[in-house]
Amino acid sequence: MIYEYPALFYADENKVAFHFYDLENLHSFGDSLDEAILAAQELLADFFLHLEGTCPAATPLEMVPVKALQVVKLISADTAIYKKELAAQAERDAILNAENPIAELLRRRNLKTKELSDLLECPYRTAQDWHLGKSKPPTWVLKLIVDKILN
Repeated sequence: MIYEYPALFYADENKVAFHFYDLENLHSFGDSLDEAILAAQELLADFFLHLEGTCPAATPLEMVPVKALQVVKLISADTAIYKKELAAQAERDAILNAENPIAELLRRRNLKTKELSDLLECPYRTAQDWHLGKSKPPTWVLKLIVDKILN
């Protein structure tokens, strides 16, 4: 479900803070306006994903009182997309935290060692050693591999 609520953005020390006009105690910040907007979208999606009860009414954007040095923006959040993103992140974390992440990745994606070797364009023996746990790729390489296979 898609939710849209106005948020007020303003400078607060070296950050850009925000709060939702209609949603009491729903506030945060970002290092820049762009980061604050992304944080607002995530916070709004998380709020409605876990909301029990009725949704508060959203004030139309043009009716939100704006003080000096504040910016008001309509923030949209799609809880269905957010739920999928959370599930994808949970799967990524589970793979990366497994005892043998490459074996776990191949098991979850039903891939063979040869397919991994072909996808990565790496020697078969390297992929095989990773799969069998005889060696491990560097952490930064592992993260790239996982992201390539999952996406």
